[in-house]
Amino acid sequence: MEADLPDAIGKMKQFATLFTHGVRNGGELRQQVHHARTASEILHRVEAFFAHTGASANQESTFLQQVIRRE
Repeated sequence: MEADLPDAIGKMKQFATLFTHGVRNGGELRQQVHHARTASEILHRVEAFFAHTGASANQESTFLQQVIRRE
């Protein structure tokens, strides 16, 4: 997002899909991310999803956000 790359949204969707397999209700998040139109919307949906799943999932959210931001 920070680099404002033209493929940022696609990369964010790709990583969100890869890193949410095996996460409880990950399919729901993948569907929400798939329908998102902007990078900030994707990040918001990821953060909201993990905020509702409890404290242990916050670690997964933090990891996913770090990976997304690096790309």
